[in-house]
Amino acid sequence: ATYYGKTLMLTNDLDMTGKTCPQGITFRGTLDGQGHAIKNLNLTTSGLFANTGNSTFKNLAIVNCTVTAAHPAVIARDITSGLAVTFENVYIEANMTAASGSMYAGGFIGRSAGTADQATFTNCVSNCVITGSASAGVGGFLGWTNVNNKITMNNCAFIGDLSGVTAARGVGGFVGGARCYVTLNRCISMGKGSTQELYGAFLTLANPTMQQSF
Repeated sequence: ATYYGKTLMLTNDLDMTGKTCPQGITFRGTLDGQGHAIKNLNLTTSGLFANTGNSTFKNLAIVNCTVTAAHPAVIARDITSGLAVTFENVYIEANMTAASGSMYAGGFIGRSAGTADQATFTNCVSNCVITGSASAGVGGFLGWTNVNNKITMNNCAFIGDLSGVTAARGVGGFVGGARCYVTLNRCISMGKGSTQELYGAFLTLANPTMQQSF
């Protein structure tokens, strides 16, 4: 199932205590939390979805989430190559462990590895604690990106903790190994940073376009 063009809406908070999620799903629809939360989610694979594109996630909180996996992420491991994903009014609170062999880890999305991928975040907060190590990048929102992709962040905040994670291509409060076009508008990074040398409060590797961000 891809849920192509479908809209899923939460009408109440969803408690995932003791429940498991289906694996390997591609999501290409809209998930509207309508101000509700998904609580107590425990993921042993990377993300609610394997990959996502042409999709929107909005008005949603994910709280008390635990992810222990290779290439961990909360929403999706990958952005589908060449497609776009939009996040609006999404809050994520998670404890994440990058298991042995991880290439990347991201609070919302693990990686954007295709060409011409796009991700837009508006009024979003990452309160993710990430530990372990990765061979590529680790970020509070997105772990690693390929060249020629486009990431835009408006009114977003990182308030998590990356002090216990390392990554060969960089650790960033917003984006880890950012080898693409990144725009930051009115964003703030207030979380704890990595102690490794290649660390940026917002991102590493790229020179972003920044306005009123600190």
